[in-house]
Amino acid sequence: QGVLTASVNTFLELARKNARNYLSLVPQLYHILVNTTNNWLSIKLLKLFQLLCPLEPRLPAKLVEPLTNLLNTTKAASVEFEAIRTVLRTLPEGTQLASLAVEKLQVFLNSSDRNLRYLALEVFREALEQPGFRERHPVADLH
Repeated sequence: QGVLTASVNTFLELARKNARNYLSLVPQLYHILVNTTNNWLSIKLLKLFQLLCPLEPRLPAKLVEPLTNLLNTTKAASVEFEAIRTVLRTLPEGTQLASLAVEKLQVFLNSSDRNLRYLALEVFREALEQPGFRERHPVADLH
């Protein structure tokens, strides 16, 4: 599994330069995502899919099921956080999964862990910049 994780990490770093070169790997990457139990590998794959989704319009719909499974079953806060970020960055607003991601994000915002709260605030800020987000997801003011 170490070689696989290293390979995916290499693809992620290369995709940051030109993600289009790695679109042909989507079926294999998807297969790995739905079958892995390795948290770090899942995180790297989610980051890679965040780069690939804008280039392949069918990909976000394909990711709904594995993202839903991750959000509902993972015990790892790091994987849950990256799944939330993937949903909010790549899936169309107004979906049931986007609402679930916002609910999960609010849990992070209320965490006693300062690091989790900070990360959640960064993603929340990013989400608030999306047109119409506030209307679709009414949340209490943060003061």
